[in-house]
Amino acid sequence: MPSDAAQGLLLIPQISGYAKFVGEVELAHSEHIIAELLEFLIDHNRLELLLSDLDGEALVFYGLGDPPSAQAVLEQADAWTSGFHTHLKLLQRDLYCPCGACQDVGELGLHILAHYGDFGVHSFRGRSAVIGKDVIFARQLMENSLTARDFLLLSAPLIERWGGAGAVAGALPHEEEYPVFGKVSLAYRDLGGVRDAAEAPASAEGFPSLPGSITAEVAIAAPLKSVAEFLIDIPHWPDWVDGLERIELNASVPLRSGRHHVCVMNGRRLHHTMQRITEGNDDFTMAMRIQPPVPFWSSAFMEFSVQVSGGGVNVRHTYCYRPKPLWGRLFDRMAAAKLRQKSERSLENLRGLVEAGARSAPAG
Repeated sequence: MPSDAAQGLLLIPQISGYAKFVGEVELAHSEHIIAELLEFLIDHNRLELLLSDLDGEALVFYGLGDPPSAQAVLEQADAWTSGFHTHLKLLQRDLYCPCGACQDVGELGLHILAHYGDFGVHSFRGRSAVIGKDVIFARQLMENSLTARDFLLLSAPLIERWGGAGAVAGALPHEEEYPVFGKVSLAYRDLGGVRDAAEAPASAEGFPSLPGSITAEVAIAAPLKSVAEFLIDIPHWPDWVDGLERIELNASVPLRSGRHHVCVMNGRRLHHTMQRITEGNDDFTMAMRIQPPVPFWSSAFMEFSVQVSGGGVNVRHTYCYRPKPLWGRLFDRMAAAKLRQKSERSLENLRGLVEAGARSAPAG
């Protein structure tokens, strides 16, 4: 396990707010979200630095030899920050989960440290990692008193390598004191403006126009929220969906656009992918793409829509599909009515569960 002395750049992006995030919310969802964000940072390593290791909520990148230019490092920090917050906005658009991890994802930020120094490259089991005093120093710098939600922190050795503070546009002087390293001179850029300029994603796509449809409806004497809670509780769909034997899904993945699950009915596996979930004061919609195991349709979607009506809600279950030329006509003649009846029975089962729950709920 040889260690070769080297000199170069250490660049460490760290997700801020992580400790609070995982300490106060459901662990499985928070881990999934943090892992997705770290993968985003790895995929958008524009400087093509080497990845040393993953340190909880931080990634340690390094590059040997002369550092990239100040402009290149600033552009990397801006690109990471902009993309990171665009991705957070995408998560906020697509996540539909009441847990704290999903509700508070928009509160996360990004702290980035850039340092130039000496370190060893340690090889073990087919991968390399950096070790040494400057690595410890860089990790220590991540513990600082800056209060900005997003920032780039620059060490004095790196700034000197660039020719002084004048080479770094927008950098402000900063100083920290550490038990081992004493007073340390630094500079930082507040990246709040980059965060605020991050693009918001477009609205989630709706259904394409498809020629076939099957619809069933039921009126339920219960609040909109109560009905929506039953619909989004996909693991418990077998409690009311007619003929559904079980659900196969990864429970650690939050409910969001793109999440996949499988419905097993009569031994057949029907693949579902969440398309969108929207909720207003008087309406709720959950739509998903389905891939049935039979050759009747070339494409299909399923939607639950809930609309406040009178003292309760009206729930509509719709299949939209594009039939194949021959098999589609066969389906319309032989199976469409049965599928509608199954939908009607399912909605009646749902009505019974929701209304029973509403009657048993405490007043107020």
